[in-house]
Amino acid sequence: MEPPPLQIFLRTVILSLNQGTLVRNLTFASHRKGGHWRDLTPLTEEERAIVVQRLSRFDLPMAEQLDVAFSNRKTTLDATIAFILFSLPNLRAVHFGIHLYLDREPPYLFLTTAMIQKIIQSQRPTNHFQLLEEIECCSKSGTVDDERIVDFDDLLWFFYLPNIKIIKMCAVEMFEPLQWPLPAPSLPAMHTLKLQYSDISLDSLMEFLSTVPNLKQFEHHFRGDVDVDLELRGRDFLDCNRLRDVLEIRANSLERLVLSVGFYSYSVRREFTYCDHSSWGIAGSLGNMNSFTKLTFLKAPLIMLLGWIPVSTEGLVDNLPTTLQEFCCTNDMADFESFSPSEEDVVEHVVPLIDSHRLALQKFIAGREDGLHMWSDWVLVQVEEACRRTGILYELGDNLDRINYPCRFRY
Repeated sequence: MEPPPLQIFLRTVILSLNQGTLVRNLTFASHRKGGHWRDLTPLTEEERAIVVQRLSRFDLPMAEQLDVAFSNRKTTLDATIAFILFSLPNLRAVHFGIHLYLDREPPYLFLTTAMIQKIIQSQRPTNHFQLLEEIECCSKSGTVDDERIVDFDDLLWFFYLPNIKIIKMCAVEMFEPLQWPLPAPSLPAMHTLKLQYSDISLDSLMEFLSTVPNLKQFEHHFRGDVDVDLELRGRDFLDCNRLRDVLEIRANSLERLVLSVGFYSYSVRREFTYCDHSSWGIAGSLGNMNSFTKLTFLKAPLIMLLGWIPVSTEGLVDNLPTTLQEFCCTNDMADFESFSPSEEDVVEHVVPLIDSHRLALQKFIAGREDGLHMWSDWVLVQVEEACRRTGILYELGDNLDRINYPCRFRY
C-alpha cells in the first residue's frame, strides 16, 4: 500500500533541505482515498538521525519534545506537522483543510502552537514564520477517540505572527469572552478575516475586530448548535441588531462583507426545519448600514437584512450604503417551516432597490442556496427585468461559496 501523501512529503523535506525552501503555499488535508492521518509509519533510523540533526540546526524551542513525539504513535502526526512547518522558511500560506465533519479527524497542532507560543514569549529573533501571511484551520472543542481536539484558544497564537494578513477559521466556538494569551495583538496589515461554520459570541467578535484596524474583507458564517446553546444558555439567538453594532467598528474600512446563518442539531445530525421564535432563531435585523462608507460587496440573507418578520417601512432602498456595487441576496433558512420573508417581500424590497439608482449597483445576484422558496420563477422574472431596465448585471447563484475541504497537498 502506498504511504499517504503526508508521509511522502515528510520524507521529501527530511532528505532534501533545499526542497523546503521552495515551498510557498501548503495545504494539509484528510481524505480516505489519500490515506488517513493515522496511516503514518515510524521514521527509519536514517530519517530519525537526520531529524535529530536538523532540529539542532533549527534552534527551536521544545526540540526535545518534538523528537520524542516522533517515537509515540499517538503523537507522530503532531510531530510530523510541526516538523514540516518549521522546515519551510519561505512559507507564505498554510491551509489545514481537515475534513472535520466527515472523517472527524482532529487537527493535531499542539506542538506547532506550543512552539509558536515559546518563540513569541521569548521575543528572540527567529526565521520561523516570518513570511507567513495566510493561515486557514479548524477548531472544535471536545475529544475524538479520547484525544482532545485543538480548540480556538490554542489557535490564538497565530494572531501574534508578525506578517499575518489573512486568517480563516472554521468551526470556531467561543461562548465566553475572548481571552488573549498576551496583551491583545495589533494587526494593521491584516485585511481578511473569515469565520466559517462558527458560533462566536458578539463580545468576542468585537474583540477580534478591534485588533484589525484596516480590515477590508470579513465573512461570518454563523452556525448555531441548538443542543449546546440551549443547554448552556437556555437560548440560541443571532442578534442582528447587535451584530450590526459590532461590525460598525470597522465600518470605515470594510469593502467586502459576507454573512450567512443556520441552526443545527448535532444530536440528530440534521438541520432544524422548525422555529418557534421563543428560544432560538433570528432576533432583530441589520437595519441601516449607511455608515459602511467603503462597502462595495455585500452578500447577506434577506432574513438578516429585514428580520424574521419583515417590516415594510424599513426597506432595503434606504438601508444599504450608496457605495455598494455588488449585492448577493440569499435565502438562508428558507427551508424552515416558519420562514417569514415571502415572494411578495422580495418584490417589495429588492425590485425597488434595483430601480432606485440610489446605489452604485453594477451586479445583483439572487443566491438560492437552500432551494427555491422565495426565489420563485415569478420573482426571478421581475428581478431580472428590473436589472435589465437599469443596466445592472443579473446572476442566479446556486450553492454559492460552499466550504471546500481540499483533499490533496499543494506546494
